[in-house]
Amino acid sequence: MKKFLGVFLILVGVAFAEENEPKWVFDVGGGFAFYSSFTNFALGLKNFDHYEDEPLDEIDGDCNMIVANMGTRYQLMQMLELGLTMGYEYYSSKVNPYENEKGFVKYADTKDNHIIHLAAEAKIDWINFSKIQLYSRVGAGVQFDVEKIDDYEMNLSRTLQLSPIGIEYVNTVGFYTELGIGYRGLYSAGISFRL
Repeated sequence: MKKFLGVFLILVGVAFAEENEPKWVFDVGGGFAFYSSFTNFALGLKNFDHYEDEPLDEIDGDCNMIVANMGTRYQLMQMLELGLTMGYEYYSSKVNPYENEKGFVKYADTKDNHIIHLAAEAKIDWINFSKIQLYSRVGAGVQFDVEKIDDYEMNLSRTLQLSPIGIEYVNTVGFYTELGIGYRGLYSAGISFRL
């Protein structure tokens, strides 16, 4: 606990020592993903009843899922911004009949997926060229899934984001784009507002 407190005090001291004043940043953007399970870093389609001697229950995940995000961050120091983001994702996929955990057989041909996520994020600005920043982003939080096959099913799970590279034009109104994996999609872009 003392080590954690010491690191926290050092970060606060560095933040106050920075030449630029901390600022609030708001961003609105969207992205694309190949399959929603990327959100949890699990690669592949779902097999709901886990029988290994049958075809997968979910097949042909839609390749053009749209993800929309909005968030706010506080610029703690020149290289570090911390904040929260919220987003929505929709995709549909084809399913084979399967039996769920309650023993009900699902017969519909398609599965609609609505996903809402809420996550804490850190944005690390590695390189600053005047108004251009190269950065990385990491985040973790929870996601609420609403799935409809024959009827609606809901569940809560974890969600992650790892964007190793992004570029942002920094101004009162700026623009950003990044590549990564997780709830923001494999590719995302948007507008940022600094106050």
